[in-house]
Amino acid sequence: MTGTAGGDELDPAYLEASLFLSRARSLELYKAALESAPLPNPAAPAVLLAMPYLKEGGAEASLSGLCGELKKAGFRILIVTTEPSRTFPGDTTSWFRPHAAAIYHLPRLLEAGYWRAFVFYLLRQHSVQLIWQAGSSYFYDLLPDLRRFFPGIAVADLLFNPSGHAETHLKHRRFIDRVIVEHDGMKQWLSSRGVPGGAISIIPNGIDLDRYRPLPRKDWRTAQSRTAGPPYVIGFFGRFSAEKGPDIFLRIAQRFSNRTDLEFLLCGSGPDEAALRSQCAALGVEDKVHFLGFVPARDYLPCCDLTVVPSRIDGRPNIVMESLAMAVPVVASRTGGIPEMALEGEGTRLCDAGNIEEFHQALEQLVDDAATRRQLANTGRLWAEKHFSAAFAGDSYAATFRAMIQQRHTDARPISAEELLAASELPQLGSDTAVPGAVAALLRFIRSVLSPREAAGNLRTLALYWKLRRNTAASRELAALFDAAYYTANCPDAAASGIRPLWHYLLCGFWQGYDPSPQFHTRYYLTAYRDIAHTVVNPLLHYVAAGRAEGRTGQPDYDLA
Repeated sequence: MTGTAGGDELDPAYLEASLFLSRARSLELYKAALESAPLPNPAAPAVLLAMPYLKEGGAEASLSGLCGELKKAGFRILIVTTEPSRTFPGDTTSWFRPHAAAIYHLPRLLEAGYWRAFVFYLLRQHSVQLIWQAGSSYFYDLLPDLRRFFPGIAVADLLFNPSGHAETHLKHRRFIDRVIVEHDGMKQWLSSRGVPGGAISIIPNGIDLDRYRPLPRKDWRTAQSRTAGPPYVIGFFGRFSAEKGPDIFLRIAQRFSNRTDLEFLLCGSGPDEAALRSQCAALGVEDKVHFLGFVPARDYLPCCDLTVVPSRIDGRPNIVMESLAMAVPVVASRTGGIPEMALEGEGTRLCDAGNIEEFHQALEQLVDDAATRRQLANTGRLWAEKHFSAAFAGDSYAATFRAMIQQRHTDARPISAEELLAASELPQLGSDTAVPGAVAALLRFIRSVLSPREAAGNLRTLALYWKLRRNTAASRELAALFDAAYYTANCPDAAASGIRPLWHYLLCGFWQGYDPSPQFHTRYYLTAYRDIAHTVVNPLLHYVAAGRAEGRTGQPDYDLA
């Protein structure tokens, strides 16, 4: 496994990757894992969301909200990311964590050579019924094999605008069941390139209207309340990249260089930040424009009298919805899905993209006309209440996904473990059949005990075991919870290796996910109690030593399948 970051070792994803690697040491164990896949649960269909990374941005804000709505609708969400996020500002895993059963940051969890096999493993072990592709180049490349080996899994692709991954979608569309877009303009773009209209769903994104509501105005420097009137604050919220037009925002600010009653806030970050700072100096607006970095829109929209969205290319930017919902009027480009989501006069003034003079006139009129500004603020909130409900978007996604799953289910066929094994391309995976079974099982035990990844946990396990041996009551409880016959019946290696079953479980078997008896579920304990997983000590020993007294349980009160 590769190094972890941000506490990933506490996550179910880290535990699952550890279990996968333990099984992947042997062709026989890995094959057994593929054969043990549970049946799909129609009441709680599993969806795998594939993203490049989880960084701060509008797409992540929309998707995290949608995951929350889908969870309410009964879906189990698994998230896989496939690109390192360290070069981007703000990891947003915390946005998704309340809604996802597990989040697998593959660059943090595994070496790249194991990714393919691990994805197959996840799809099988979780009985995934739909793959929700949202910009992962790795998953685009994997689609032909996913369709070949998992024909019963539906594939939905989410596209925000014609830039980015749209061309890649067109190259792979024969492997994709349905593409989801946010506005009619994007549907027309796809249709003009041969995508059948029946394969396109328009589902506008939404926001939490209770969270984004009108709040009292406040000063951006002090966060203290402020009265109406100058200085008037005009804000930009978004990624510092060409399509969002932050350079246009600076040129708009320059047009107001003779007005001392205006301030401009650039809220965001991105690859063009250095160039924007240089442009700011060249335009002579350093005293008028303030770079605040990436800040929560909800906290800083109350500091603004107006919001500018000068995008060259866009879909349905969250900042338009958030601004209108918080009663902050918007002056935006007439591009992408913006005119469709925010009609002229409904809290919004629209301008041609890149038309500095038109933006200047619209902003100047609103700054100087408080009555019109108040009217736009009120109509914007009413518009948001009618059109920007996250619950409506979630219901639409849930209905679309269920229909896709039902339709693709007719193509499902049994895929043998041998087929998946051959396609997994696991590095250094080999059969142990070249040596006698007892020797092979013993070698696997020795490799587990001596593994650098597991050695620290095994040392803690040994120390705790000898401590429990000196406590008569604890020793009896341990004996009651470990059933040697049950363990060896379910773990063939334990019998074949000749290692005493208890020792095999304590130092090897629990890494592979085996249970010591019907009364204790290893994987549940490690997943439910992440602080224990962090210590990597044997979970049964911890339960006997402290877990039960702390009120922890050794098995779930629900069906894990």
